[in-house]
Amino acid sequence: MPRAINREHNFNEIPSIFPIMSTSSRYVLKTDISRFYPTIYTHSIPWVCHGKQYSKTHKKASIYGNELDTNVRNTQDQQTFGIPIGPDSSYVIAELIGSRIDQEIYNELHLDGIRYLDDYYFFTNSLSEAEEALTRIQRISKFYELEINPEKTKIYELPESLEYNWTSEIRSFKFHGSVKRQKTDLVTFFSKAYEYCKKYPDEYVLKYSLARIKNELISRENWELYESLILNSMIAEPSVIPTVLEIFLAYLNAGYNLNLKKIEKTINNLICYHSKLGHGFEVSWCLWLAKSLSIKISRSAAKEISQMDDTIAVLTALDLRNDGLVQSGLDLSAWNNICTHENLYQEKWIFAYEAIKKGWLSSRTNYIGNDAFFSQLELRNVEFYDASLQVIPAVLNSSTQNNRNTYSFGSGGAGGY
Repeated sequence: MPRAINREHNFNEIPSIFPIMSTSSRYVLKTDISRFYPTIYTHSIPWVCHGKQYSKTHKKASIYGNELDTNVRNTQDQQTFGIPIGPDSSYVIAELIGSRIDQEIYNELHLDGIRYLDDYYFFTNSLSEAEEALTRIQRISKFYELEINPEKTKIYELPESLEYNWTSEIRSFKFHGSVKRQKTDLVTFFSKAYEYCKKYPDEYVLKYSLARIKNELISRENWELYESLILNSMIAEPSVIPTVLEIFLAYLNAGYNLNLKKIEKTINNLICYHSKLGHGFEVSWCLWLAKSLSIKISRSAAKEISQMDDTIAVLTALDLRNDGLVQSGLDLSAWNNICTHENLYQEKWIFAYEAIKKGWLSSRTNYIGNDAFFSQLELRNVEFYDASLQVIPAVLNSSTQNNRNTYSFGSGGAGGY
């Protein structure tokens, strides 16, 4: 889904920016903030806007930092630690805090460096300078109630490899046009991806690999193999599911026959497994994939979803039930209790609003219409879950003629939720 706010550079550009910034340096200090979004102290928002001392003596003043602090806490039951992950508003707040820390680090150390969200790279001329920089950065972060992640902090001497070997190998892999060679290429490509996935379990290798291959036009003769390899990747690394949906939609639009029975079995197995662990991302995307391909959710999978505490996962399950894709097993007794006026201002407010507004659940009272704020949202047809949107299908490029021919199949809107 296109964002309202985008960065000037993306993460993949760091390897090319890195040598330019480090030209005259001998050492690199690499670190990041531990669990950045979940540990942001909301009261630090006015601190970075107006200064810590001023903010503490003007806690009730009508200044924009206090208003941001209050609004963020209002979205999460008045909790002061953590900001929502995902919204563009959180994106801005994170940058607000990060930029203030950048300024203080530079004022103290005058070091060249790179920051991408909460990842830092600082360039120094000596080991002792890097060690001193780390001490000061830890103190500055602590001032804003943040902690440096010791497991991801290291100092190393330049020059250093600019990227993992697996990244270069996956990115530069060449697919051939002939059916026979392409079949061999698929086996080789995914074998490498699976090998590196096990070797680097924290690096999202399969997500990167599917992003690399998603635009390749695989022949119909090799589709069964390709489809099976994709499904294997979903089991191993569920973060690939959004990319898998892009691929499946592209081939569906191209007239390929998807093995819906095999996909259905994979999706339901994933839902049963990840529901037990409370993994909302994985379950929500499996459900959205099922919705997109009109795949039914099994009774056993629906029963597992019923036990989840994730708002988006259960809301998506209601959407599928409305479409006739969840026909049994979904027990909503606990979730019916969420549909009250009080919960419009609690953690699960989006469920209390959307489930009733869309008519997926019912309430004995018109608590949305009777609320001064949410009644206005309903009157203006404001919704936070749009069941009509869809991810954009991948654009399939021919592997022949040095990838000069492009075959574009279908079009789509932005992501579903």
